[in-house]
Amino acid sequence: MRKENIFELPFDMYQRYKDIQIIVKKLYGHEKIRVLDVGGENNLIRKFIPDAESYYINSINEKTSNFIRGSGVYLPFKDSAFDIVVTADTMEHIKPKDRDQFIAELIRTSKDNVIIIAPFDGGMTSLADKFLYEVILQLLGIEHPALKEHITNGLPKLQEVTATLKKLKAEHIFFSSGNIHNWLAMMVIKHYLLSIPYSEQLHKYVDSFYNQNFYEFDHSSPSYRKVFVISKKGLKQDFIKNEFEITESETTDVTMLKFFDTISVLSNISMVKQLHVKEKRIQEVETVLGEKESLIIKQNDHTRNLEKVLEDREKHIADVETVLGEKESLIIKQNDHTRNLEKVLEDREKHIADVETVLGEKESLIIKQNDHTRNLEKVLEDREKHIADVETVLGEKESLIIKQNDHTRNLEKVLGDKEKQIADLENVLNQIYNSKLFRIYNKVVKIKRTE
Repeated sequence: MRKENIFELPFDMYQRYKDIQIIVKKLYGHEKIRVLDVGGENNLIRKFIPDAESYYINSINEKTSNFIRGSGVYLPFKDSAFDIVVTADTMEHIKPKDRDQFIAELIRTSKDNVIIIAPFDGGMTSLADKFLYEVILQLLGIEHPALKEHITNGLPKLQEVTATLKKLKAEHIFFSSGNIHNWLAMMVIKHYLLSIPYSEQLHKYVDSFYNQNFYEFDHSSPSYRKVFVISKKGLKQDFIKNEFEITESETTDVTMLKFFDTISVLSNISMVKQLHVKEKRIQEVETVLGEKESLIIKQNDHTRNLEKVLEDREKHIADVETVLGEKESLIIKQNDHTRNLEKVLEDREKHIADVETVLGEKESLIIKQNDHTRNLEKVLEDREKHIADVETVLGEKESLIIKQNDHTRNLEKVLGDKEKQIADLENVLNQIYNSKLFRIYNKVVKIKRTE
């Protein structure tokens, strides 16, 4: 695996951590110290101060042994837990109402020294943020989240920070870092490179060249950032400020302008490359257009055939429309007929309801008739038994008549009458068997009266 080259880090990230590295070395030399980086990321503090016992804290999860998740406004450490506490480009992301508390927590957890690096509102800095935000929006079509937070929260003000440090009785110095003209030009270039596909290595070369050649000369005003070096014990830190002073003999604007001119050639290279891509695309389009033209000629023949078919179809559609008109007229008639049928159906349903009522009454009458029929059947059964008894008696009487010859003439006349009565009775019985059930009862009563 290729060893990481810190010169290839983004120039503004390299710049602020290089400042921290130089200040820590001036304050502590080769002494073994304990450092806390508040708002740090990617373990940058260890890359720039490898010999220190370093830790870093932020609100985003990272998987390293020296990472702590937490907030800079409420640091989870005891008082004076670290030799030095540093923070770079974090305070501008703290809500304005919490910034005094943030500074107080940095000082509380340090034995003595604190380094605060941040952009401060000086008119030009805020305008540079807004300008860069719009450039990124136009180039990449995205809202830069950090810059958006700068604009939303508002950048810290120098006088507010110095007033807070005065209340905390902390001695301090501050100096410029990152000339704002150089910073803005480099940021525009960097985000332009982001719009070019596969430009990762080009980014590293540009950052590496800038970091190695211009870092030490990039601490002049007007600057994008200010670097505060603070001592809670009240120790003077002026000797550190001297380390970053710049004289005219060390660098000139011409040197910087040559670098930016060289970088600006990248835009021309990219445009030429895009032009070649477009020319190749035009040739491909022309070839496709030739093929399309040949296809169009064939399509024209096919179109004429389709037009003939379409004409026939239109005629057929006209015929269909005529038929549909007739069908529509028929449907109207059918609708009238349907309404009539619905009326008839309604009358039928009413009639059925009436019939069901009558059937209910008939059913009740049938039940009563069935009860009456069962009574008549019982009476008939009793009468048949009585007739059987009568026939037995008549048999006995006949035997008696034969024996009583003297009385025969009278008995014959009586017997004749009786036989006639029996014959009438048998006729009546036959009629009873053949008649309807509701007449049976009247016949039985008549026979009873005859006896």
